Amino acid sequence: YLGGMRGRDSEILVETYYDKPVTGLSVGSVVNFRGVKVGEVRNISFVGNVYNVQDVAASRIYILMALDGRLVAPAIPEDEIAKRLGLLVEKAGLRATVTSSGITGLSRIECDFHEMDGSAAMAVPPISWTPKHVYIPEKISLFDNITVAATKMLNEINQMDIGAAWSNLSAAVE
Repeated sequence: YLGGMRGRDSEILVETYYDKPVTGLSVGSVVNFRGVKVGEVRNISFVGNVYNVQDVAASRIYILMALDGRLVAPAIPEDEIAKRLGLLVEKAGLRATVTSSGITGLSRIECDFHEMDGSAAMAVPPISWTPKHVYIPEKISLFDNITVAATKMLNEINQMDIGAAWSNLSAAVE
């Protein structure tokens, strides 16, 4: 009972959107910042259910997170935290990644800074609506990056002309 009495006066709502499935993520899942629990997932839906969007973006996954402002930025006045988070997204590369918690099948959200090398991969994806809360863009997880690279490599192998390559190798050996 006393734990539930903790005030929500320092709660900061942030949101992110995903194009990929978020299997294992649920309301109440942990949100970490640099490995430290700072909040939880409050809502998972589709962008079209939250914002008046009619295009393909309506099927993107909407995730609302509640962060404890006292943990995220303890030395900053509460009314400045949302503005500071926006600057961290823009200037320092703050991104959100859905990651698996191991063999349990449960997922969590990891927020961390990522290198700002000017690449298109780190660019903030454009959105056609105005977020109600601070928007932390997604970053594709390491597992997703490996999967994409492996799929690309297998597609290239499938397109190779093995017969011609074998003939060329045989001719070179002769």
